[in-house]
Amino acid sequence: MIKAIFFDFDGVLTTDPHGSFSTSNYLSKILNMHKEDIINCYKKVFENYNEVNYRTACLKYEDRWDEFCTCLRKEFSINNLFDAFLSTPKNKKMFDLVVKLKKNYKVGIITDNTKERFDTLVEEWNLIDIFDSIILSAEVGSLKKEKLIFEKALDSLSIKAEECIFIDNTQHNLNLSSKMGFKTIYHDDKLNNIEKLKDSLK
Repeated sequence: MIKAIFFDFDGVLTTDPHGSFSTSNYLSKILNMHKEDIINCYKKVFENYNEVNYRTACLKYEDRWDEFCTCLRKEFSINNLFDAFLSTPKNKKMFDLVVKLKKNYKVGIITDNTKERFDTLVEEWNLIDIFDSIILSAEVGSLKKEKLIFEKALDSLSIKAEECIFIDNTQHNLNLSSKMGFKTIYHDDKLNNIEKLKDSLK
């Protein structure tokens, strides 16, 4: 019997495929720069940094902010970065589905994300009031390519893997959870076909 349904964050609960996409899209508009230039600098400065930052809450974006500005050849406030976080587009249809599912199941989030970005959105979107469990990689010290983050999710609701469904927009993120016993569903963020997802859940 299924007791809980876990959702990935970016690409499932949001309509953008990943966080850096949302952030770069916003910054390119306010800085009047090509999005590709923003993405390249973001990856260059923050990609390896984020690999660590996804596992720990102790790193701050301000530690690399000057390097990021230098790469872009523009000086601007780090507040723009947090505004970029807030610009993340919510997948309203998915949230409507979450509310319906919550009537009969526990609902949760499992996400690889930095604490600074995710905390901003937790507050803005009132995620704590919506979800029964929120498992953030930076708080548990584990990514979705490792068992620990899924074990933490199970422990948070005192359930077994066989009693859960996990939905993600990246296929390789589903492989390990499937081996652990989760029922898994791939959600194509480009199509965002909620009706197809409902059929899969049935």
